[in-house]
Amino acid sequence: MWMMAGAIFLGCKWLTFRRASRGLRSYPLSRAFGYLVLWPGMDAANFLRSGSARAPRAEFGDSPNSCRGLQNLGRVARDSTRVACAPILKMIFGAVLVFVLARHATNPLLAGWIGMIGLIFILHFGLFDLTAIAWRAVGVQARPIMNAAIRATSLTDFWGRRWNGAFNQLFLEIFFVRLARKLGTVRATLTAFLVSGLIHELVISLPAGAGYGLPTGYFLLQGWGIVTQRSPLGKRWGMRRGVRGWVFTMALTAGPAVFLFHPPFVWRVVLPFMQAIGAL
Repeated sequence: MWMMAGAIFLGCKWLTFRRASRGLRSYPLSRAFGYLVLWPGMDAANFLRSGSARAPRAEFGDSPNSCRGLQNLGRVARDSTRVACAPILKMIFGAVLVFVLARHATNPLLAGWIGMIGLIFILHFGLFDLTAIAWRAVGVQARPIMNAAIRATSLTDFWGRRWNGAFNQLFLEIFFVRLARKLGTVRATLTAFLVSGLIHELVISLPAGAGYGLPTGYFLLQGWGIVTQRSPLGKRWGMRRGVRGWVFTMALTAGPAVFLFHPPFVWRVVLPFMQAIGAL
């Protein structure tokens, strides 16, 4: 699983890096190394751009030898430390789920789900967010990978702006825009989710050796959900925003998640992995 996920991730990283580097006249080699090795996002153009991020840009404009420069550097450090508290707490919470609560679950499938949720908190909500804060503290335009997904009031908002922004941005820039021009928005949406489902088959079903088609079905359901929310029916029922939109979004993303992370994957991949790291 990790080898397949790593291969897909590194391939996408190199693709975005090559596209962005051709559009820039120059960029520091250290920035290129940081993007390829030390950053999980896919926003290569922003990351490689030699200008600093919006907030630190004015603050680091002063000479660090001046009193004002030292004050600004100190304020950035204090703000970064304060903001970093949230992802650190999420990592601690995830570690408790993985290494404490999971081993007390009476059902192995439940233990696997607790472990998966804990890993998401450690990596996506914790470590990745902490990495973004660190890069922004030194003036790099690093967008957070996760953006309060629980607040999404539509599937478009959830998948397009809040959940795993790295691959969402990659799909939007490289695939969806071109597909929409040729196929139209509806077909492009369904095709994009079909491709996403096939990628998850490689990471989930292939290592498990079973459950083929379930991740693809899950993502096709998300595509049809977006089409439904955008349709006149979705507008009439108020499913595009507000409380109804939130309920519809959470029901369609979290409810069928058992088909995405199907039982064979939990039994044959997640539980052995948790045993290997000493969580079970």
